Amino acid sequence: WRAGTARRLEPGDRWPITLDPLDWDLRVLAPILPSELAVVGDPTRYATAGDTRLAAIEATGDGVRITVLGANELVTVAGWAASSPRAARSWTPSSGWCDLDITFAAEVWRLQVPVTATGWVVVEVNAAGA
Repeated sequence: WRAGTARRLEPGDRWPITLDPLDWDLRVLAPILPSELAVVGDPTRYATAGDTRLAAIEATGDGVRITVLGANELVTVAGWAASSPRAARSWTPSSGWCDLDITFAAEVWRLQVPVTATGWVVVEVNAAGA
């Protein structure tokens, strides 16, 4: 969480942790969806996928649909993928569908999602090759 990195764990993998006295670490585990995407959530929050930030995460045929909460905020949403997702877009009742810029580095994708006064926005991320 503090390093902003991600890696895939296979069933049976171990994740060794060594800490100095009074040091701490936080690891966020997120299931990998059938599209080979995982949603970590808002990396600026301690509870990255808490229900006050993400109301829903749903697998779609070619990616994931996320309902992001917040009012008049620019929310960061991040996740894992082996390769860069193909596209991302957001939807609100007032503006309809709008394309979002998605960044990708070291198996981590990130979006900046503008949430209007409605307090929620639907985001779709399409996996690579989808």
